[in-house]
Amino acid sequence: MTVPRAHILGIPRELRDMIYLFYVQEPGGYVYSPESGKLRAVNRKLIDTALALSCRQVSEELRGLALQKNNITFYPVRSSRTAFLFERVLANLRYLKEIVLNVASHEINPHLRERVAQEFPQARVMLSMITDPAPAYGERILDAVVSSSRPWGLAPSQHRAISDRLLELASCNPAFDDAAAYALQYQGDIRSLTTFRSLLSLQPILWSLPTRQDVDEMAKICPPCEALPIACDPRTNIYFSASAAAHKFLTALSEPTRMSMRQIRLCETRRSVAYPECHALGLVRFCVENTRLRITREVDMFRSVFPIYGGIKNSGWDDVPYLQGIASHLHHSEVTGRIVPWLEEASILTSAGMPIDSYSLVFLAPPFECQQVLDLLAEAAKWQDAVAEASQRGRIAPVQPLWENPWPCCRTVNFARIVESVINKRSFVRFEGATGVIWNMEALLEQAYNWSELRWSQEYESMQSQNVQFKELPSWLDIQREYLAQDMENPDSDVFREQNRI
Repeated sequence: MTVPRAHILGIPRELRDMIYLFYVQEPGGYVYSPESGKLRAVNRKLIDTALALSCRQVSEELRGLALQKNNITFYPVRSSRTAFLFERVLANLRYLKEIVLNVASHEINPHLRERVAQEFPQARVMLSMITDPAPAYGERILDAVVSSSRPWGLAPSQHRAISDRLLELASCNPAFDDAAAYALQYQGDIRSLTTFRSLLSLQPILWSLPTRQDVDEMAKICPPCEALPIACDPRTNIYFSASAAAHKFLTALSEPTRMSMRQIRLCETRRSVAYPECHALGLVRFCVENTRLRITREVDMFRSVFPIYGGIKNSGWDDVPYLQGIASHLHHSEVTGRIVPWLEEASILTSAGMPIDSYSLVFLAPPFECQQVLDLLAEAAKWQDAVAEASQRGRIAPVQPLWENPWPCCRTVNFARIVESVINKRSFVRFEGATGVIWNMEALLEQAYNWSELRWSQEYESMQSQNVQFKELPSWLDIQREYLAQDMENPDSDVFREQNRI
């Protein structure tokens, strides 16, 4: 007698759903593999899809369940030669655009200025300084306008977008041709107007994962400038961000597949190229498309923010003699200065369309160090608020946040409010395990009641130059070893060793 073979479809649907759930769940979820462009289990094993292939009905019942029930983790992608060239092309592209915008700013008429101001209302003051600088300052204002976002209350990505739009509109003016040619006549291979027209059309996506062929094509239009202070030790691993890897993966999926996703984790464990602080902008459309998607971007401050780019030749913080043993401190200004661009970029995500519950930026460090960093930011914000208030009360000269700012504590117009929103938990940003306290500005103003302007500046400079002592700062040598290429035969092999650390 033949015993009929049992089939899963003979089980009630409620029980099948329980089986499906047990079947698809992977301990630790899925990890993106840049080598294959696919997801893997955390142990790098292939994901078991045998049950889904057993029959059409089971396949339909399982559709999307694995993506719903498993977190998907992305890590930085190692691609040393491609990433390094991409970084140099971007640096030279920005450098050349700044030169042209500075020299040719007189060709930006009020009509063009108003068009850009309508698109970027927050840039009206900056735009007025480009076309009508104060006579006493002249080119120094233009330099500040073109090269820095800090005085204007703009995130760096906004400043770049405004500069690009100005160049695009101004290039339609025939008189702009001569000005652009004059600006670029001594800039190496960028000499002809035709090349400059191509330069304007070059709009690389910062949060992309370009191939070497893509970057080579960009380099033909905008050759890397040898004069730029960007060097690469041949032993150094250079990375694209985890956010860029996620953007590439999500873009390649169909919309129905993306709609199944619920949790994405971006582990920024390495310093990466192409302005990584703004890469969340590339994820906005996916969060708008799927409002149930939650993206958590975890940034290891001591491995991906504080180290100086390039890794091998610069420690990024002070170490004991001969770079041996455990590093002990960073300067106050180094800590706040390297965190601030991340905060500025996060502060504009809401205006870019990011749903408030869809994204979070989490800075990671040992608990004591994480609290220290947040306290340092609050202290810097307190000084900025105090200087502004002292100026309003007439105790010191008016603060000039637009150019030649005599007050080094004024990082950006919105800095204090950005830090305040982080402390009050009204931001996408949090510091893991740290709790902030809103500063007492009046106490500082009372202490500084009789201070002269010189005394204000000296006291702040003294505070900024202090060393910040850390209890558990990682060994500088250990950090450098993590950036050393393990595969010297093929530095572009994109070996994905980080997933083994889960």
